[in-house]
Formats: sequence, structure tokens, C-alpha cells
Amino acid sequence: MDDRQRVTGVVTVDGAPLELGAVSFIPEGESAATRSETTVRDGRFELPADRGLSPGRYTVRVLAYRDTGRPFEHPHDGEFPEYEELRFRETDLEAVVAEDGPNHFEFALTLVP
Repeated sequence: MDDRQRVTGVVTVDGAPLELGAVSFIPEGESAATRSETTVRDGRFELPADRGLSPGRYTVRVLAYRDTGRPFEHPHDGEFPEYEELRFRETDLEAVVAEDGPNHFEFALTLVP
């Protein structure tokens, strides 16, 4: 029987919704059998039950980039915006997925200057 749970949440950076990024859930120990990742758009993310997480404890990683304002010139495809990875003060994010819970998580992050 599949015990995957729907997971939703919000990611903010310095109080504002994260425009675009990814959130990963990495199982800790034997209590959680699934690992998953999804896109964060306008501060929100969702893992539907069919791609969701088994109940248990997870380490959470948020990955995000921002436009540097400098163009990147690709030799064949033209000009693209250049991006840099954002670094956050919070590095020990966790989530506990419950079998019958709402499994909604909010991660408030602060940029490292």
C-alpha cells in the first residue's frame, strides 16, 4: 500500500515570497522511505500525493537563484540573463510528514549578505 502524503508549503526570503526555486525533502533514517523535490513559484510549492512523501522526518534544502543583471552571451543561442545561487542563513531546515496531517510547511529564510 502506498502511504505517500500530499505536501504543500510556502518559502519566503527576507519576508517576501521566493520568486523561483526548488525545495528538496531528504529522508532521515529509516522512518521516511521517499525523497522528492519540487519547484517553488511565487513562494508556493506542492507535492501531490502521487509524488508525495511517506510519513517521517526529512531534511529540507531550498535552492534558488537570482538574476545578476549581467547578460551571458551564448555563442549559438544569443544573450541570456546570468544567475547566481542565493545563500541563506538557515541551513538546518526540517519537516515531519504526518500520516493524517495537513503537511503544510512554511520556511522563512534570510539571505546571507
